[in-house]
Amino acid sequence: SGLPPTVVDLHLMLPLEAGQWRLLEPPAAGRLGSSDDLRALQPELGWPFPLAEAYLALESPETAGGEQVLVGTERMLLQAWVAVIEAADLRLQQVDWLLAAARRQLVVRLGEAGGDLVWLLQQGRGWRLLLLRHGLPELDRYLPAGAELEHQVQQLLAAWQHQGGASTQPARWWITAPQEAWQQLAWCPWAEGEGQPSLLALALPDQAPITAAASSIDLLQE
Repeated sequence: SGLPPTVVDLHLMLPLEAGQWRLLEPPAAGRLGSSDDLRALQPELGWPFPLAEAYLALESPETAGGEQVLVGTERMLLQAWVAVIEAADLRLQQVDWLLAAARRQLVVRLGEAGGDLVWLLQQGRGWRLLLLRHGLPELDRYLPAGAELEHQVQQLLAAWQHQGGASTQPARWWITAPQEAWQQLAWCPWAEGEGQPSLLALALPDQAPITAAASSIDLLQE
């Protein structure tokens, strides 16, 4: 656009494969104040890289239980992105993770934090299943596409609902995928009575801009 690099502030959104997250229950002393507090606890996160080799960010939404969302990415991966941006003479202001940002905006878009949400996100040749309660991610699984997809989703959903107790409202469904992929999801539930689908679609290029602000995270803070 002809803008000099000195006036461009770049906000980097890491792709799906670049990030990891966990939902943290608060310790007895209360919420964690920073990623340093988490490192001092040395929890086993089950990530493909150790805690010492990660950039971390904590999101602390206002919830009754005081849960926090931890987001992390491998240190070498982020440093490689930073090196590329520096070589282009751009100013990197903030680094977020695509899935974490999409979850925050989805909660804003739906207009309420309560209830259960079943979120199916097409990723590569398969589907990523996310189960959210009160807007927070409690389960995140990658499932291959195929004849077993419906059974796997229903099995995980039943186990999750049994473990967490029945919600006061029926779970809503949200699909993030091109419309041509919907034929794989013909078994998804539809609302009764008015005949309107409870299946909502987030077709990213076609949606109107989201005006409500959602708090962001910055993996560069470390």
